[in-house]
Amino acid sequence: MSPSKHNTNSPNPGTSEPKVLLEDLTADLLWPSLLRAPAMAFSPSRWFLGIIAAFMLVLVTSIYSAAFSPAESPLTTQAAYPGFQSIPYALSTLNPALIINTLATGAQHHIALIAQDPWTSLALYTPILLIMGIFGFAITRSASIEFALGRQTDTTASLNAALRTIRQIALTTLGPLLAVAILAAIVMLLGPILGLPVVNILAAILYFIGLLLSILIVCILTMHLLTLPLSISALAIEGTDGFDALQRAYAYLIAKPIRLAIYATILIILGTTITTIVAILANWSIATTDALASTLTNDAGRRVLTGDSEMAATEPLANRIIFLAQSTLQLIVIGYTMSLLFCSSTMAYLCIRRVSDGQDITEIWDPTS
Repeated sequence: MSPSKHNTNSPNPGTSEPKVLLEDLTADLLWPSLLRAPAMAFSPSRWFLGIIAAFMLVLVTSIYSAAFSPAESPLTTQAAYPGFQSIPYALSTLNPALIINTLATGAQHHIALIAQDPWTSLALYTPILLIMGIFGFAITRSASIEFALGRQTDTTASLNAALRTIRQIALTTLGPLLAVAILAAIVMLLGPILGLPVVNILAAILYFIGLLLSILIVCILTMHLLTLPLSISALAIEGTDGFDALQRAYAYLIAKPIRLAIYATILIILGTTITTIVAILANWSIATTDALASTLTNDAGRRVLTGDSEMAATEPLANRIIFLAQSTLQLIVIGYTMSLLFCSSTMAYLCIRRVSDGQDITEIWDPTS
């Protein structure tokens, strides 16, 4: 070192003690990088991508509900979501056993519904997974470029990159489900044989094979459910194909389950806190607007605000417009949640890759370099 340079890490007689900054204490730690996810999710371009994704998900479910009435398909009834409706509460408790049980209950119920009504459920889940994959890829790509290279990317560029990779996105999101469908079809072939005399003995013996295939089905679905955001992030960060992205996500989960669980816990606590605050502010804004607007209005105006059943004339239309405004604000909140989900998976992937492969967290695929 040149004598003219001062070593700030060693105390020098006659000088003050060197300052120890927070970044000095966390320089060799990976988990503090996870704390950047909420701020990254606030980026206007990524937030806007999340809003578009949320809108398209609402649109898909609305079209599905219109095409298949609740009487024809159990997937549109309230009973179709007993587990998933409880996920926000389970996450807020930070109780690992409750979270796992809630996810397992919801997943098991949906698997039963898919088996009961495979074609209509396929019409719902296929576009949902593709939307999640496309916009998750775009958000991850934008977040990883900003974190690793310090460059900002606009909404159009991120979305174009995702659309150019749509085949690999489809393989990443739908590929495991195709494998599950094939295995499930094989197991289902036992059904006709079990109903035949004498031959049903052979089917009963083949049941052991069916049981093994069902175990494989459950393992694939569990892995896919746990690593879906991570595999989408792998696809966007590595610039690889869909199969390799799945392999990476599965390998990291198997190799470092405890470390990945710790990262997930940190992100769940952080994400639940931030999204709860954002949701409270949004609901508070709606309540404040209603309270102020109802102060100087008459009974007709209050009926418009509350959606009273006795509305008449143009009151129902006015109420629908107000509902649209409130839904737009709620959609913005959900859009931030979508952005936060994939910004979190971006940082989790970079950190778990560093732990597993020793690859620097700022090393990403950059086709422009």
